[in-house]
This record gives sequence, C-alpha cells and structure tokens, in this order.
Amino acid sequence: MKTKIKSMVLCLLTLSYISVFAQDEEPCKLILQNGLYKTYQMTKTGNFQQDLKTYLSSEQFKKDFKDNKWGGSLSVIVDAVPIELGINSSEAQMSEFQNKIRQSTSLTINQSFYDYAYSNIPDVELAKAYTDCISIRKFGFKVNASVNEKEVLFIVSYNKEVDVDPMPKVVRFEIRNANNITKSFNTGDTLKNQTSITCDRDPDKDLTLVLETDRGVASLKIPAEPTGFNKDLPVGTIITSYLNWSEFQVVTKNNINNPVGNLWSAKYSKWAPADGREVLTSGFQKITNKSKLPDLRGVFLRGFNQFDDEQQTFVDDKQKDPENRVRGIVQYDAFMKHNHGGGNHSHNIHGEKGAAGGTGSFITGDNRSATQWDGNPNMAGSGNIIVAEGGAETRPKNMAIYFYIRIN
Repeated sequence: MKTKIKSMVLCLLTLSYISVFAQDEEPCKLILQNGLYKTYQMTKTGNFQQDLKTYLSSEQFKKDFKDNKWGGSLSVIVDAVPIELGINSSEAQMSEFQNKIRQSTSLTINQSFYDYAYSNIPDVELAKAYTDCISIRKFGFKVNASVNEKEVLFIVSYNKEVDVDPMPKVVRFEIRNANNITKSFNTGDTLKNQTSITCDRDPDKDLTLVLETDRGVASLKIPAEPTGFNKDLPVGTIITSYLNWSEFQVVTKNNINNPVGNLWSAKYSKWAPADGREVLTSGFQKITNKSKLPDLRGVFLRGFNQFDDEQQTFVDDKQKDPENRVRGIVQYDAFMKHNHGGGNHSHNIHGEKGAAGGTGSFITGDNRSATQWDGNPNMAGSGNIIVAEGGAETRPKNMAIYFYIRIN
C-alpha cells in the first residue's frame, strides 16, 4: 500500500470539481480538506527496515534530502556502523551513502524520528495551488517577494471575501533554509491586511515560506541560484584556471544538476574544458548554433579588431590583426615580413690565389665571384646554406594553464 501523496494532479482535479460550488462555501478550502502535509513516496510492505532501505537507495530520497525534508542531516546505523549525511554533502558523498545502504545487511533508524518527519512535511505545491485558487477568486492570500543576493522581503496580503469575516490567525509559520527572520507576529496572532517578513538567504539552497492560518495557507518558494563566479558568468564565457579538470569540477559543483549523479553532461553541467568536444543539447549550442566547443589546447587567445559591429572604433596598426578573422578559427605561425639589409661592411674570409691560400676581405657590394668560403662555422654544405638554429616554434614567455568554457 502506498502512502497518500497530495499532488498537483489532485489539486487540478479538485479545482475542476470545486467550480460548481457557491461563492459562500469558499471552495478553495477544499484543496486543503485532507491537510497541508504530505508524506514520503515510500512503499509500505510491512517490513519497515526493507522499505526504508529501498527508499534510502532511491532517486526520490536524493530529491527529498536535497529539498531539506530530513531537516538538514541524517544518521543511519549500517551493519552496526553509524554513517551520516549532511545538507552540504556532495554528489559523491550521497552516492557513497546510498551504496553503503544498498550493500547493507542491516540498518537502523529512529522510528519516532521517521514518524515525526512523516507527518510534518508541508506540501508546498498544494499550498501554491490553494494560493493560486484564492488569487483567481480575488480574495484570500497573495505573496510577493523582493529578492537580492543576501536578503528576501516577503509581502503577505490578505483580502476578505466578506467584510465581516475575521482576519486569519497564525497556526504555523516556517521559512526553510532562512536565517535572521524578522516578522511582526507570533503563533496565535491575528494578521493584518498586509504583513512584511524579511530573512537572510543562502543562494545555494531553495528558500520556502509557509504561513499556515485558520483561513488558509500562504506560501512561496524562492529557487536556489548559483553563487560566486558561477552566478554572473554567462554561457560562452572562457576562463583560465590553475585547477585541473577534476579539481575544477569539485569546487564549482559542476555536475550538481545531473539527475543521474555526479557525472559530466553537455546537457546538465555548467562548465566544460575548451578542448573541441561536442556539446549537443547544451545552452552553448542553443545560443551559438555550434555543436562543438573551441579547441584552445596549445594556443593563445587574441581579440578581434572589432567587438561591436554597431560602433566602429579605431585600432592602432601596431596591434591590429592584419587578417579578417572568424571566431573560433585558429591562426597559425607566421613571421612578419622583414629584410636583412646590413649596410656597407666587411667580412674577413679565406681566399685562394694561385697555389697558395691567404686572407682577404669581402666588401658588401663587391662583385668578385671567385671568392670561396672555407671553414666559416655559420655555413654548411656546398650550397653555402646557413645552419638552422632555435627551437620548434616562435613564442613569447608563457605558462601552461587550463581553459574552461561555460556551456549551461
């Protein structure tokens, strides 16, 4: 027997059903006729330990835990050894936790804690359906929020359906994942027509307001968003990093959105190495219409002569790129055109005069062709070719580094 789950399907069916009720019956309340709280999607077979093992090993548990439905931490005794999972645990730690659960022969969790959690999870989607219903009917609760990086201001408004109706009394109030909550009411207080609530937020976590009253529920969810350099760098941004790919993915939580685990994916991961790989279904492909990333291995980056086609600006010839470029195309090695004119000067040489050898001089511009070179260390072979010197390429001083590009 499966536990009763209040879903949006139920909400929609209820909304369709209540439309036939009279105005004075407050039909939106029927959405909450079975209560505000929902339970875990956990199958009950009569064997609590096996049911718990199946649930803790599931994708549903990962989602529930990520949504902070277990209060931020969980401790389970697996084969007599305690293992813990915290709200800030990585995907790798979650995978390790679930693997230990799957391989266990016995596990123990506090039943009373489970029973408590089982009956005390507010169904935010259900509350939202109620709020939306009230909004359509022009009475009841309405919640607006002003959100910045560190703080959220909630404005909770309540409109009576009938002037003589009492104002709502607070039954329960909670803002999940909030700190420093400031409000003007306590449990049991009567709300005003408009109430303000402020709190500090952690942008890495969803923020959920639930205000339960004797006349309905007000709720609003503020989704998590990236922080640090992940927040403001758009798709297509290229950065340099000293960290290798494995290290970089850890510190950026690069694959946190992948539903199958901590694996790189063109569809879900935020960053990729700029190594020419395919990124089908990525945000990068959708914006640029290119299925492959630029390959920056072994090359430097060079800016276009013009970044904004709508505003032409002067580029000094000393730094201007002499070629018309296309983005993402490599420009190969080249030497700037130059000459080797040395002016009038002398070269001491060995010459041949009859049967005896001697020294002489060769003046620049001298047309004597009988002069023969002998033993000059900078000459080689009968064709008098200058010996090649130097390395495998022409380059400035540099340091090896990694290039990464934002793809989602």
